[in-house]
Amino acid sequence: MKNFIKMLTLCGVVFCGTTVKANLYRVTNIPVVAERSSALEAKEAALAEGQVMAFKQLITRLSPQSAGQLPQITEETVLPYVQGVSIENEKTTATKYIGNIAVEFNPKAVKEFLNTEQVTYLKTQAPSLLVIPEYVANGQTQTLEATNPLYLALKEKKDFAPFYQAVVPQGTEEELNVLKENIGGANMLLGDYKKDRVMVLRLTHEGNDMWQIESSFSPSSGMQNQVVQKRFRFSNGDQKLAAGQMADAVFAEMEKRWRADRTTSLSDKQTLYLRIPVNSLPEWLRLEQEMKTWSFFDDVGLKGLYLPQVLVEVAYKGDLDTIASRLREVGWQMEKDFSGNGATLTRMAEYE
Repeated sequence: MKNFIKMLTLCGVVFCGTTVKANLYRVTNIPVVAERSSALEAKEAALAEGQVMAFKQLITRLSPQSAGQLPQITEETVLPYVQGVSIENEKTTATKYIGNIAVEFNPKAVKEFLNTEQVTYLKTQAPSLLVIPEYVANGQTQTLEATNPLYLALKEKKDFAPFYQAVVPQGTEEELNVLKENIGGANMLLGDYKKDRVMVLRLTHEGNDMWQIESSFSPSSGMQNQVVQKRFRFSNGDQKLAAGQMADAVFAEMEKRWRADRTTSLSDKQTLYLRIPVNSLPEWLRLEQEMKTWSFFDDVGLKGLYLPQVLVEVAYKGDLDTIASRLREVGWQMEKDFSGNGATLTRMAEYE
């Protein structure tokens, strides 16, 4: 314990009061508390214990099916995986330390640990969501009104979809007016809430005991498989409670799909070389960012820029028929060469 601060300095830097954009390998809001003979010793103990707690949460996030099967991590063995620690808030007395910390882990080191243990893990962070709850009944649509049971359920629960770091708007008069004019105006609120996507979650009373709930996204790129539609039978009782349960079912299905698409495989990777028409370097840079959102490719790398064409090397698992099908879903047509591991990739004209 005496060498804790020294070892922490070797493996990372302690940042205090720094706001960092959330990512897959950053675990936030870890509560820590310790009491020792001095405030400094209490702080050292709390931070050391907090890193172990954060590592366990990270493994649960990356590989929930393996969390209980991996070797136990201690205050000493966790250090090589830690990239930095930030203190979100703290309170000290002469002998006690209480606070919340965020721990940033080294992705390469953590991946090597998981690969060594032969477990699969989540590859990419799910986008953070600003959820706009729509409630449709008797031909009327409500969003942030106090009479919307879906809005009330999500607002009351707060941490209703932690996998997506989801929040609902505060419900100010200005926000309500924006949404009344045009639901698409919700994109204007993304910056205020520091979220990646707008998710419209629409709950519709179809009549009698039947209800439908469905999701849509803006921007929609990369979110096609996150569109969920479910129907429920609900008669009497608490509408707010029922709305919350229906929303939970949607988020659970979304997470299940995201993990299914973006979890590593223990099978061997294969390589494919794609020739893609590209007219300029800026066009390629935009395309490169798009391709990196495609979950069916593990790696994407430029091998040659021969305008008006680029040669791209991609790594994938599975069979090429599946890859071709997934490419069509995102608006691209792949024509495999008669021999070898090459193909031509062209954008489909009808894709929007």
